[in-house]
Amino acid sequence: MQFIISKRPIIQKFPNATRNPSNPLV
Repeated sequence: MQFIISKRPIIQKFPNATRNPSNPLV
């Protein structure tokens, strides 16, 4: 299961990161 999550783009997991460039997750 972890492999599938890793293959998926991080943007899908954290849609807020794209809208919030200030996010520390980026």
